[in-house]
Amino acid sequence: MKLRIIIGAVALLAAGAGVWFWNRASAESAIVASAVPPVPDLTNGNAALRDAVVAADNRAHSLWRARSGLEKLSRIYHANGFIPEAMKCYEGLEQLEPD
Repeated sequence: MKLRIIIGAVALLAAGAGVWFWNRASAESAIVASAVPPVPDLTNGNAALRDAVVAADNRAHSLWRARSGLEKLSRIYHANGFIPEAMKCYEGLEQLEPD
């Protein structure tokens, strides 16, 4: 009987943790999605830059790696002179980590 109670408690805790993580990831993804700028026209630019932007943009639109994608996008845009796009990314990162 005690084993059933322990198993039930562990299952309940696991379910609660799963819901908490899902809600946190969903809320973070919503902030990131609003902070990801449209991809600028890179058709005449460097292919490596275009590939890096597309990869980071895809990551920023994923559920579990959104923040790291936004971080990567901010660095790529800033380093390559896309300052308005970088600033939009920074604003979203600031919402995620105000301190």
